[in-house]
Amino acid sequence: MVDSNWHHNRTAVLTTMHRKKEVIVPLFAAKLSISVEVPPQFDTNRFGTLPAKSICEFR
Repeated sequence: MVDSNWHHNRTAVLTTMHRKKEVIVPLFAAKLSISVEVPPQFDTNRFGTLPAKSICEFR
């Protein structure tokens, strides 16, 4: 049997830039009971950007 609350009181690592954490972190806390750590100085821009076409495909 799978525990549907496996994520409660866990910590996740979020690698993001450009202030997206201001939206994501409170949602994870409120909806999933997950605390989130954002590593300082982690440059996600070095991996390139996600093309707008790809973003539209996720919707």
